[in-house]
Amino acid sequence: MQAMTRLMAILISIFVLTVPAEAQRPRPLGWAMDAMRSGNWDAAAALAARDGQVAVDVIEWHRLRAGRGSYAEARNFLARRPDWPGEEYLRKQTEEAVIEQSGSDILAFFSAMAPQTPRGVLAHAKALIDSGQRGEAEANLVLAWRTMPMNATSQALFIDAHGSLLAPHHAARLEEMLWQREHSEARQMFDLVPSADKALAETRIALQKLESDVNAKIDALPASKADAPGLAHDRFEWRIRKGFGDDAKALLLQRSTSAAALGQPPKWSNRRRAMARDEMRNGDLKTAYQIASQHFLTSGSDFADLEWLSGYIALRFLDDPTTALGHFQKHDGAVESPISQGRAGYWQGRALEAMGDAEGAARAYAMGAKFQTSFYGLLAAERGGIPFDERLKGTAPTQDWRTSPLARAP
Repeated sequence: MQAMTRLMAILISIFVLTVPAEAQRPRPLGWAMDAMRSGNWDAAAALAARDGQVAVDVIEWHRLRAGRGSYAEARNFLARRPDWPGEEYLRKQTEEAVIEQSGSDILAFFSAMAPQTPRGVLAHAKALIDSGQRGEAEANLVLAWRTMPMNATSQALFIDAHGSLLAPHHAARLEEMLWQREHSEARQMFDLVPSADKALAETRIALQKLESDVNAKIDALPASKADAPGLAHDRFEWRIRKGFGDDAKALLLQRSTSAAALGQPPKWSNRRRAMARDEMRNGDLKTAYQIASQHFLTSGSDFADLEWLSGYIALRFLDDPTTALGHFQKHDGAVESPISQGRAGYWQGRALEAMGDAEGAARAYAMGAKFQTSFYGLLAAERGGIPFDERLKGTAPTQDWRTSPLARAP
């Protein structure tokens, strides 16, 4: 190992000594990045200016995302570089400056993207109300109150300005903060909700923190709260994290009767996918299908994956190609990438083939074979007897790379 380390050091030394001095010298942007990392933003900007406008904007992008820019600077940058990544976070970091602007400027800024901070929501709502758009303002305020984490100061500002509007939504806010595992924000709501909601929240926090006395807390809950979906999910997670996998599986199956019984189906879906695959590998195929298929999702990557998995289990293990086809079609409607579209076409073809529908299978394979840059696209082409896409064949290079300008570059 020491010999290998010495050899690597020698090779690196030889490389450094043979690289031209001009290539070893960092560009001004490199120095600018060093200055930025040390907190010297003025020096970073000055150094970047020696390397062109793109370098200047790289430093400016970092500065705005650090919350150090003015409203005008952010507005000008977004107009100049509308396709740069990270716009959402840059806008969030700019909101503190935006809320000090005129109502028209606030409305203009948030017309492109909704506020992401509590004070941004309040400023935007005021600008909307002042411009005669009270309905939109109140809808935005209620949505933020029910979903957005905020510290005690921002919470007080919301209540002081819009207390009567928000009062009917206090319990919903508390529940959502618990789903998000925002314990401080949840506790901030304790004085605003009935005692039963507070007791439920304290029990859920104890479960989320893996406390040991949770059974006593659960048993002490009012009957009206004992079947709360959020409580069930926290008990499910507690059982998994404590190593009670079979008990967790039983609870998942018990709750998988409706979206309402699950509360927030997406919160269960990652564990659901893993459990379904475990049951499939362990040979409990009916349970695997039940877990995978009863997800009550309507969209998203987990929906697509669980629909495919349900179809796969139904086709390969339960001898039910008709049911499998329905799942594969739902998977198809939820995906866009070539990899997933190739997979959708291939497995629809397999299901239709198993149903005896040769023409339908051929159409499905042809659909999947449109995506031969993917594994399943190639399988679909092979299964459907579809020729290889000549556009993917490529051509031999016209120049030896060893004599290309790129190879000669320092």
